[in-house]
Amino acid sequence: MEDDLWTLLNILENNTRRELLKMLANYDSYALELSKAMGISQQAINKQLDILEK
Repeated sequence: MEDDLWTLLNILENNTRRELLKMLANYDSYALELSKAMGISQQAINKQLDILEK
C-alpha cells in the first residue's frame, strides 16, 4: 500500500503528466493532438502515457 502511494506521488510530481491527465480528463485525444497542444514531441507524449498506463 505504501509503495502504491509513493508510485502515485512520483507520477504526479511531473508537470507534463499532470497536464496530460488534465487534458485527458476533459477531452478524448490522440498523442499527436496532445503533442501539438502541449508543444512537445509525440514521442515524449507516448513515453508519459506509457508511464501513466502502468
